[in-house]
Amino acid sequence: MRIGILLILGLMLSCNGSKQSATNGKAKADMELNGNYKIVSMNGEDLSSEGMELTFDASGNSVNGSSGCNKIFGNFSQNGSSMSIEALGSTKMFCEGRMELEKQFMQGLGAVNGVAVSDDGKINLVNADTVLMQLEKIEE
Repeated sequence: MRIGILLILGLMLSCNGSKQSATNGKAKADMELNGNYKIVSMNGEDLSSEGMELTFDASGNSVNGSSGCNKIFGNFSQNGSSMSIEALGSTKMFCEGRMELEKQFMQGLGAVNGVAVSDDGKINLVNADTVLMQLEKIEE
């Protein structure tokens, strides 16, 4: 009798767990980028102290921000978890020791083809299964 009750409880818990995963997956797919974000990492490297930021305007499909040196601007489109960033431009100031990082930043943005929420709540800009950048929402 006890084994039967344990089996039934186990089945109920596993069904509940599947339902929660499906709900979380839907929330991730429906996430819309809008507002200000700080770049906390790129290609796995911690950049939280570099002053790099992006601002997404979902109503105008525009993106702008700062590489910590130059201002960047462009357009983006998002459909669920699919995303692209296009027509990127930037100002052209020289900043000693930052130009390679800025080049990687611009190339990474151009390679983005998706967006997802990580387990810790950060936003991942991805290319296929590779996380290119991790963003953190700046609360205003």
